[in-house]
Amino acid sequence: MEEQYKDIERLVKEAGLDNPSPGFMQNVMKQIEVSESKTSYVYTPLISKSGWCIIGLITVAVIFTLTFLPDTTESVSKTIDFSFLNSIHIKNPISGLVLPKTTIYGVLFLGILFFVQVTLLKKRIDRSFSM
Repeated sequence: MEEQYKDIERLVKEAGLDNPSPGFMQNVMKQIEVSESKTSYVYTPLISKSGWCIIGLITVAVIFTLTFLPDTTESVSKTIDFSFLNSIHIKNPISGLVLPKTTIYGVLFLGILFFVQVTLLKKRIDRSFSM
């Protein structure tokens, strides 16, 4: 087994190391500069800041309106009749499931870590593509 390795070592010594040409680094850098695009892509969000402001104002207005409207139980309103759901007898398969507090804490902790990781990775990816 060692004889095979000695033969390989001898062949490598005979072949020697291959050195790049003196201007190799400059040639590579020139090719990189040529291949770079002159137009840069500007990130534009799907919903602009003014759009988010309008959505926020509409949400606040709806919540404010629903909170301070008087109770109108006497007015005629159309209601949806869900009484047909009483005739459907589907047993909930997880109705008897009881989770220990440790499991609930673990799942919540993993969820928090997931969202932290997503935000940190997004910042890292944005930073790497902005350079």
